[in-house]
Amino acid sequence: MIQRAYFFCAGVSFFLTGVVSSQAETITLIPSADTGIFELDENFNFGAQDHVAAGTLANTVGRTKSRALYQFDVAGQLPENAIIESASLEIEITRTPSGPASSTFGLHRVLKPWGEGNKKGGLPGGAIATEGEVTWLHRFFPDELWGTPGGESDADYSETSGATASSGNTKSTRRFVFNESGIADLQNELENPDSNFGWMLISENESTAKTARRWATRENSSTPPQLEIEFSIKAPPVVIVPPVITSISIELDGATVEFAAQKGVTYMLEAVSNVESSDWASVSTTEATEDGNLKISDPETKLARRIYRIAATN
Repeated sequence: MIQRAYFFCAGVSFFLTGVVSSQAETITLIPSADTGIFELDENFNFGAQDHVAAGTLANTVGRTKSRALYQFDVAGQLPENAIIESASLEIEITRTPSGPASSTFGLHRVLKPWGEGNKKGGLPGGAIATEGEVTWLHRFFPDELWGTPGGESDADYSETSGATASSGNTKSTRRFVFNESGIADLQNELENPDSNFGWMLISENESTAKTARRWATRENSSTPPQLEIEFSIKAPPVVIVPPVITSISIELDGATVEFAAQKGVTYMLEAVSNVESSDWASVSTTEATEDGNLKISDPETKLARRIYRIAATN
């Protein structure tokens, strides 16, 4: 943006604001809540498990499905004026089935709240839910249900995934890189924390048996999920003080204008030959290296009439 001071022998003053972003920073978050939901045990909660299932089980158990839920306190950990530039989530696969089928998994923004719970048990884990805990059927047991068992697309979670990764067929860390939509969702979680209900991890091949994997949760102290966010800071507005003319001198080698300048601001001397003209031409440009008076000159000496103005920009 540009501000200008017009003058014949005087300046006109007003203000201009601009926005400056700082160099990118990085922060790593672990989940503030996570759990799994399991079609095979539709009233079970898994809130205290150190790993949960996501994907489809074997034919021997009817290809029943499972999904995982992860939530991160984005607004509580990032500055409120942060601009999220990129993000990725790493989750450790701690267990794979015998003869596994590979699948792409997607992270889908959850649209409604759910209760993490505190249940834990031996494989396949979990225990009967108590009041307020999430299950395959319930967002909050026993009264608040998902739109359909396991969650309803575009009602309980976004149909569009914000990040994807392949499960592979071995135990390893999988990295989900957030796409443009996912980054926008994270930014929304920062700016509107009351709408942050986390992410649902879903296999894109739920009709295929043996895509299920065990995924680490925050209770897994050695390899908890890690959300890495790169962000910049939206700095407070920078106020550019308008260039106020202090003197004008006419010499044989041209005209020189002196004015109060601001460090780091670029000033342009512009001119026309007729007051009614809008065809301003830049005749000289300079950047102020410090606060104080600055001189800027027009080397043209052959024009009989010249009207000047100064433009300032950051």
